[in-house]
Amino acid sequence: ATEIADVDSMISRLAARLEKNPDDGEGFRMLGWSYVMTGHPDKALAPYKRALALLPASATANAGYGEALVGTQGGRVTDEAKAAFDKAIGLDPAEPRARYFLALWQAQHGQEKQALDKWLELTNSAPADAAWQPDLRRQITTTAARLGVDVSGRIKPVTSGMTPALPSS
Repeated sequence: ATEIADVDSMISRLAARLEKNPDDGEGFRMLGWSYVMTGHPDKALAPYKRALALLPASATANAGYGEALVGTQGGRVTDEAKAAFDKAIGLDPAEPRARYFLALWQAQHGQEKQALDKWLELTNSAPADAAWQPDLRRQITTTAARLGVDVSGRIKPVTSGMTPALPSS
């Protein structure tokens, strides 16, 4: 419970700082992200809208806004959320949240096989230690099982303690 109180106080401090710095686009993006990560996507919409007004060319802000919209709709990718993800992908084709949620949109529109392929591509192209990899791999496993597709040989293995090898001289 102490950790939650600490996080809440950090979010409050950030919100207070932004009242004094209304042109801090990155700060508003961070505030929106903080609300989404703490389970309050509804509170994230206003900070993300402010971030987008200040940083319209930010793929991260567009993807974050889309994620907040999905969060307010119980996981459904709405047309407005899809538009935010499309804009994010247009700005940065590698933006992982936009890639994930655009595939989720496909899955929600009868294209689960195509979505599964996109998620496999995403998991294999991203760092194995990305914080969202376990959730993505669960989504892949669940979707593959539902479709009766064997993906065991299509996912790069995750090795524990991934320390990059030092180049030999």
